[in-house]
Amino acid sequence: MSLKDRTRELDTAEMAALNIEDLKLIQQADREVIGGGLYETAVSAGNAAPGFSLLNQDEQSIALSDLLGAGPLVLSFNRGSWCGYCRLELVALEQARSTFTKKGAQIVSIAPQSINANRELHDQLDLGFPILSDPGARVASLYGLAYKLPEDLRHIYDRTGPDLASLNAAKGEKAWMIPVPATYLISQDGQVDYTFFDANYRNRLDPQELIEALAAH
Repeated sequence: MSLKDRTRELDTAEMAALNIEDLKLIQQADREVIGGGLYETAVSAGNAAPGFSLLNQDEQSIALSDLLGAGPLVLSFNRGSWCGYCRLELVALEQARSTFTKKGAQIVSIAPQSINANRELHDQLDLGFPILSDPGARVASLYGLAYKLPEDLRHIYDRTGPDLASLNAAKGEKAWMIPVPATYLISQDGQVDYTFFDANYRNRLDPQELIEALAAH
């Protein structure tokens, strides 16, 4: 089953569990992200990838420059372990990891969660690539992807389970900063060769498209 099929299944189940008012709030939040200029301001193909240095799930510092020294990079921004769509995407990337490795590419994911939360997610999904902790979605902001979860949606998440104030590395209002899920293919010279991001967090890029993009470059 493809990633698109898996996310479609999850979408059907999650949308059925929401009441009409919650669904309207989620759709309104999607529109606000678009209205905030995501598609105009986010780092896109042809741009230079902003540098970063973050801690992985084992508290080791990992810098973009070091990663690119070994080859091209697949960089995934995810919202965290509480997001079922992110979990599906991470599993799909892991399943494709051997193909990326054969082509000389590494995979790294970035999430606003704490190191401990990322370690738990990494172990649960048995990932062979690191998850980096991005407190307050600072690096996501450099890529033009970060936004603050609206008050109305916070109440939905509070009611349905994920405690972002506890899971995320930042505290206070910054704990509500999360990224629009996105995937980047970055060449060794630091240029972004391929991008995917969507204000609708339920839409994700199938790794096969990344593999084809990598072959084209």
